[in-house]
Amino acid sequence: MFFISIGSISIGIMYGIVNMILIPFLSQIFSSTEIPGILISSGMIIASFFSPFIGNWSDRIKKRMPFISFIVLFSVAGALLLLLENIYLNALGAIIIVISAYSMLTPYSSLVADYTTENKRGIAFGLVMGTVNTASFIASLIINYFYNLGSKITLLVLMGISLISFASLTVFTLRNKPKNREEISHEKNKTTGIISLLKNYPLLLLFFGIQFFSWFSLGGLFPYITSFLTDETNMTIGNASVWFGASTLFSALVAYATGFITRFFKRNTLFFISLVSLTVVLGIYSQFYSGLIKNDPSIVIGIISFFVISVSLGFFYSLSSTILSLFVSNDVQGKVFGLNNIFMILSQAISVGLVGGIIKHFGYQAMVTLGFIGFLIATVFTFSLFTLVGKKEKKMIGEKTN
Repeated sequence: MFFISIGSISIGIMYGIVNMILIPFLSQIFSSTEIPGILISSGMIIASFFSPFIGNWSDRIKKRMPFISFIVLFSVAGALLLLLENIYLNALGAIIIVISAYSMLTPYSSLVADYTTENKRGIAFGLVMGTVNTASFIASLIINYFYNLGSKITLLVLMGISLISFASLTVFTLRNKPKNREEISHEKNKTTGIISLLKNYPLLLLFFGIQFFSWFSLGGLFPYITSFLTDETNMTIGNASVWFGASTLFSALVAYATGFITRFFKRNTLFFISLVSLTVVLGIYSQFYSGLIKNDPSIVIGIISFFVISVSLGFFYSLSSTILSLFVSNDVQGKVFGLNNIFMILSQAISVGLVGGIIKHFGYQAMVTLGFIGFLIATVFTFSLFTLVGKKEKKMIGEKTN
């Protein structure tokens, strides 16, 4: 698992570019926050069409690396286009990087499932998501150090790190065979369509609903965090990136520890608490925005909120993948993660495009309010899902007893 987690650094780097510097970088080129929002939204929508294709075909050919390799190289091509002195090619490069970032989790999550047994999967996803968040923190430090020297140099350094992590993953997968792929029945894989999959696992729809509204909130917040901090608190882009990166580092530490923590607390309980915490914090800031951010910002409340959000996201990242992976059998991992990515990506595509216009007309408080509403709905869905799962488990225990 060490080399698989190291390979996921490339995902963290891609997210770091999209969430920390792409909006400010494109805003300088186009002198607008709306056009960058539209470009990122377009990339997400395109990625949502790729995800089920990638998931389905990676299940069929029983290989994930061809898709991961293409996505990494595709992202490098996008970064190179951003370096050119042409706004149309810059726009294309931005879309390519977003497509790459949001397509990567489908084959990579399936790869993690391929190389782990069910009882180790929680630890494995915790390691991978922890590394993704650590990589985002590293990206924030690089942005802070290099951005004053030039945004293009920053992009080159970040993509270089991404390629190195990808090379280590490639060497590992060439030398080591997956644990689970040989056990998968090719015949069963061919006959499992989306409709039959949802019939076999009807509660997946509730889980996809949770993902949709959670990532709707995150998609409307993350790409604008650096802009929010620079506009509302007068931070530099470098300092804003470091604060954002520090949050991802805390999330990473929690994700690393999730496998150990779930020995003492149930996964479902931790997942639910994480969503409730995010909802409460955003609700408070939505209601008292002027007092907490503008008029008399409280450092203590800010630090507490920073800590709560970071910890909650750490649990959310690692447990989402673990819960989904354990929800279905090994032969449909790619397909399920591909479907999940549709809901994750489309929700972010909608919110990132929507929030760009909302900020222009209503300010950043409306952005926070929208994030609160999304997490509130996701929390309700989570309560419904785990209630139904609990009833189903009790029924099965009762039948076994009788």
